[in-house]
Amino acid sequence: MNNIYSCRKVEKQLLENIHYMWLSGNQTPDFSIINNFRSLHLKATISQLIHNYFYAEQKKRFRENAFISQNLFYNQQDDYFVCLMGQHLEDKGTTTIF
Repeated sequence: MNNIYSCRKVEKQLLENIHYMWLSGNQTPDFSIINNFRSLHLKATISQLIHNYFYAEQKKRFRENAFISQNLFYNQQDDYFVCLMGQHLEDKGTTTIF
């Protein structure tokens, strides 16, 4: 939210910004508690995500699936993927499903 990453700035927003107040359930931890929470939970979550993704990549089902974007050729210079038939796949934007 608002690209705020500093624990002290998050603490300030928890006291001043109604959106932060709502997200926190009107709790107002100080910056050291926010920092401790990040240290304990964020590192573990990131390492678990990396491990799970790495584990999935090792499976035959993942490696041989031609429709996963990681398995397509990507032309970095012109910013497009190439499908199995050699056609360029260009980004047409994103869609939202309700």
